[in-house]
Amino acid sequence: MNQPASARSGFIVTTLLILSILPLSPVFSQDTDPVFVIQPDLRLWGAKVDLGYQGLTLFPGTTTGIWLGLSGAYQTSHYYQHPDGTPVTQDDFSDSNPALLYTDFSQLNLQWNLGLRQELLPELLEIGLYYRGWYNNNYQDESSMALLFESDRPESLRSLTHSFSLLAALDASLEKPVTKVKSGFAAELTGEYAPGALNSLGAADFGRITLELECYLPIYESLVSGKPDFNLFSVYAGFYSITDFITGESVPYYAESSFGGLSYRDGLGGTVRGYESGRFTGDVKTAFSTELRLNLPTIIWSGLMPVALIHIDGGYETQQKQLLTSIGGGIGIDLFGLGTILVYTHYALNDLTLTGSQLTIFGLGFGLHF
Repeated sequence: MNQPASARSGFIVTTLLILSILPLSPVFSQDTDPVFVIQPDLRLWGAKVDLGYQGLTLFPGTTTGIWLGLSGAYQTSHYYQHPDGTPVTQDDFSDSNPALLYTDFSQLNLQWNLGLRQELLPELLEIGLYYRGWYNNNYQDESSMALLFESDRPESLRSLTHSFSLLAALDASLEKPVTKVKSGFAAELTGEYAPGALNSLGAADFGRITLELECYLPIYESLVSGKPDFNLFSVYAGFYSITDFITGESVPYYAESSFGGLSYRDGLGGTVRGYESGRFTGDVKTAFSTELRLNLPTIIWSGLMPVALIHIDGGYETQQKQLLTSIGGGIGIDLFGLGTILVYTHYALNDLTLTGSQLTIFGLGFGLHF
């Protein structure tokens, strides 16, 4: 996918900025329970940072945290529906009907959230209440007309959405600081409500419930002889699943084509790798991923770790009643725990891609899939 030059420039600047603040971030200090927390997050075409204050104690033996999150991106987005609302399919996507090639459009999106998190069981179970704001501005290409702008969706040009979320999070997972091998399990249940009375620009009015599960199994770990801070070769397996139900009087496309939760993620297309991101919407959708991850020898700095993985993905949605599956693998490098740059190859096991090609030879991504 061709990305705007400004997005590429923004990515480079963002990377340099985040790397420059690493020495200042409590996340990388020796204090295992810092009062102030800065959590930057590398992304392909934007930036995200979470700021936390964990110095409150409303109940003895537990921590209360206040969190502020900010993110923004200028990116290529996608819309895969005809003006009458029916989904674009492989049969439609052909040279004989070139208008259907205009599924892409440029988008500026800004998100902000403010939340309160309260531990119920120290370092295991917590609940949270969040407010989220989301602004999208979609840009028309002068040489084409994307399908989104031919639709009657109220959010086709721009939208401003306010929503409120309740969450319960159980985290019994651990990550070894040197080998980056994970173990244990985690779960998060989120309920989100975007009231129509607060969302006149884009007319969002919906509710959704999202359940996420993940678990990890260590297989093998070894360190470089004489260098306890350097990984030699480590292997672990991971499993992730997400189920999402969304309903309402007015559900924006960016909401119905994504999975919910505290942080939105790609919908069925994208979470099941090898299929177009933004496709396969539905009131109910579910997906899973299984990965075998190999952490390779660190050579120069202990925080720079080459990685490799193989994956199996699957998912189902209720609008087109499609079952999607894919297999693939990737290689990349972990950047001091900030994020992981990965180059993927995928093979879609179902012949449902719009281009008809089931093999994706090259795909670039930031961050592990889960």
